[in-house]
Formats: sequence, structure tokens, C-alpha cells
Amino acid sequence: MQRPKRVCAIHDLSTFGRCSLACIIPVISVMGVQVCPIPTALLSTHTGGFDDIESLDCNGFISDCLKHYTKLNINFDCIYTGYLAKTEQFDEVSIFFDKFPNSFKVVDPVLGDNGKLYQKLTSQMVDKMRVLCRKADLITPNTTEAALLTNSQHRNIYDLDSVYDLILKLQNLTHRDFVITGVIIDTIGKCNVCCSNGEIFATVCNYKDVSYDGTGDCFASAVTASLVIGNDLKKSVCIASDFIEHCLEMTMKGDDEKRNGIFLEYSLGELRKPPGSRKIVQL
Repeated sequence: MQRPKRVCAIHDLSTFGRCSLACIIPVISVMGVQVCPIPTALLSTHTGGFDDIESLDCNGFISDCLKHYTKLNINFDCIYTGYLAKTEQFDEVSIFFDKFPNSFKVVDPVLGDNGKLYQKLTSQMVDKMRVLCRKADLITPNTTEAALLTNSQHRNIYDLDSVYDLILKLQNLTHRDFVITGVIIDTIGKCNVCCSNGEIFATVCNYKDVSYDGTGDCFASAVTASLVIGNDLKKSVCIASDFIEHCLEMTMKGDDEKRNGIFLEYSLGELRKPPGSRKIVQL
């Protein structure tokens, strides 16, 4: 057998709460892709709803891994980045990208949510994230992150004119593909707005009106793995959306605390199935 495709995942690791690398590794692995994780920070839990969190920054580890990989002549089919804990790590990732010019690059620009920048992140980090996004082949911001990257006003509900304005600004920023997750458009509803090779479309969501930490990590990871194994962006977003909806359905049936995340363990098998039918709107 040929070796599986290989993704280097540069993200934080929260040991409890089903987010970041704890979700990324199983989601990508079940789709037949090898995950090589590089933690940017270690946390006892994620930061949503937990107090007195233990944390350890992994400054310099990205560069140390790069030196070792270079010595071993290891290559990656894809480099996939997320939360970066310190300003210096943005520069480390930028160098990492440059060392693998032929790798497909996905940036999940983890900066904020609900219209606000995450705690401990700075405007300098937003500037540096823009640099990484320009080096990416695909970025997967939520609406808050898309607004931060483009210096736009964040909206809870978008009309078509404001969506087009955001799309144009992201196109000018990256000149690459993107998926803006969780966009609520007044005439369409909740959807993921996608740009693929210049085609702009929205995949309509059937998500429950709930929010769990780690859902975005699971979605972006499923999209990434699907692209790596050869699917196009439209099919990949549909596969990821089916998976998230199944996770939410399973989780809503349970009685666990919301802060403990989605029951992805009961839904990983869905990622091996072809996508179901989903409404797609051309924009």
C-alpha cells in the first residue's frame, strides 16, 4: 500500500474539552490521512467555561521540529495551522511554510469569536496572521476572524451587499480560496461562504442553534483532510457540514455539560461516507 497522505498540524493541545489537537488528530486520521502534530501550547482544558487553567507555551518548538524534519528529509502533503500562543510563533510558522513550498497550506486564523478578539491576543498578532493568510492556499475564518483580518465591521446577520464586501476584501487579502464559517445571511440563513478558484457560493447549514468549543476545529480539519485526499472544496465543505450536524445531533441527545464539547466519538464514521444532499447557493 502507498503511505497515507501526511498533514503537519500546528495547533494548541487542550487535554480536556474536545478542541484543537484533541479533535484534529482523530478527525484527520479517520479520513485516512497521517497527522503529525506540533503543539503551540499545552492547556489542561480549553478556555471556554473553565477556570484556573494550567498552561505551558511551546515557544521555539516549531523551529526545533523544523530543524529535525529537515535533517530527516521529511516532507508533508499539507501544513495546517491554528491557534498560535505567542507573537514569535507566527514568524516560526512563516519560516516553516517557506521550507515546504510544495505543501498545501491551510490556515485556520484563530483570533476571536462573537465579534471579539480572544483574550491574550493582540493587534500585532492580527497583523501577523494576515501575513500567514497571504501564504496560505486556503483559510477558514469565522465571521469575527474575517472581520478582524479585513478591518471590517462584524455583523451577526449579513445582507448580500455586506457579504460581497467581506468576500472582496478577503479575496484582496489572500488571492486564494477561503471558507467563512457560520455566516448568517438574511435571505439564505446560516451557511458557509466559500471561494474556490474564483467561484463564490454558500453551502446552507442545518446546524442546531447551539455553540460548542471545538466545533470549528472539527469542521476545518474535515475540510483539510478531504482536500488532501483529492476532493474539491465544495464536496469537502459538504462532508464537513454533514459530520458537524451529526455530532451536534448526538451531543444534543446527551446530558453532558456544554463546555465538554461535542460527541465526535459517535460521529467519526460519518466522515467515511459520501456527502448527502445540501442546498448550495451561487453568490
